[in-house]
Amino acid sequence: MKICYLNFDGAPTIKAAISNRIGGLNVILFNLLKYASLLSHLDLLVLYRDDGLDIPSELANMPITIERIIAGKSQPLTKKDLDTCLNKFISSVGIYLQNNKPELIHTSGSESGYVMMKLRQFGLRIPWVHTNYATLTVRRVVVYGQSILEALTDSMGQRESSCLENCDHIIALSEVDRQETSSIFGIMPSKITVAEPGIDHEIFYPGNFLNRLPVIISAGRMSAIKDFPFLIRCFRQVVNLVPHLEETKLIIVGGNEEERYEIGLPQIIKHFDLESKIEFIDGVDQIRLAEQFRRARIFAGVSKHETFGLLPVEARACGTPSVVRANSGYLTTAIDGFGGYFTNNDSEQDMANKISYILNLSNANWIKKSHQAVETAKKFQWPNMVKTCLDVYQRLLGSSKISLL
Repeated sequence: MKICYLNFDGAPTIKAAISNRIGGLNVILFNLLKYASLLSHLDLLVLYRDDGLDIPSELANMPITIERIIAGKSQPLTKKDLDTCLNKFISSVGIYLQNNKPELIHTSGSESGYVMMKLRQFGLRIPWVHTNYATLTVRRVVVYGQSILEALTDSMGQRESSCLENCDHIIALSEVDRQETSSIFGIMPSKITVAEPGIDHEIFYPGNFLNRLPVIISAGRMSAIKDFPFLIRCFRQVVNLVPHLEETKLIIVGGNEEERYEIGLPQIIKHFDLESKIEFIDGVDQIRLAEQFRRARIFAGVSKHETFGLLPVEARACGTPSVVRANSGYLTTAIDGFGGYFTNNDSEQDMANKISYILNLSNANWIKKSHQAVETAKKFQWPNMVKTCLDVYQRLLGSSKISLL
């Protein structure tokens, strides 16, 4: 089975994803390739846009053919030059696919989906599977309060809608993602399969149960949708609720100093006089991230929308109970009260109360909650996602006639 993975964002490498060069979907793509490459009957091809990064060593060590397509611009792209870059990418991809003739193409993200949509208009008829990343349109509805109709009128919304309509099948990353894709874009549920991501349990494993300080940890890209200002306002209330825990601290992992300043984090911390209580750590690799998780007693997730939400799952695998807002993909990865809690999506007080509750648990009761957290993370395994994707590929190949440009 000759499969081509097409990714416009750039090199699918964990290091790039968690250092905020590219989105979290590339972590999923990388791990999908990592585990699929172990199957001898697969012939894997990766096409990605030149983003200024070297071909990742993780991929170079796998039995995978890798081709970096020069598209004229390095990451990040502005709206002004996105279409120019896409047009160059489309032409190069079309030529490469014609020469190498994969049996099926799996795209990740709206831009690579758009590439396939344009190539189909030129006659490319290779079966096409698409993974949308909690589409930007859905996220805009949540972040900016736009109506669905308003969100769909811009060019990116139209692009995403066209990709979902024209592909042969959609891989959704959670049941909530599947429901939103179906209800907002009118896609038949039978066209969507849920393949939940996994985590690397050799990196994210439990430990340090007896010596954890009252540390709250969070992580993610420095973007408005992650809503870290909400977390800081919650933390201000936590400090007031647990004055007897003098070592209470908040750690936020991700991005860099400039990105944090752009979304106003240093400013709000200074406003609340919390400089001594909050620590920032730039984006780190997964090993160091797991070490940070094992320092903390709680993971706090405050994103306004997540397609899946890998970070709280990774934290729980390290034995760190999670307190997350009750929205989107967060709802599909945990059970309220078992290994953590959901909080009212709009209530800073509710989140502060539940964080404080866990901080105040006796060590014995916290360890019980920690063991529950580990249990919730066990089912998320990368081989499960690979198997689901391969089943989708096989169904499409069994019923499709392949033709090329």
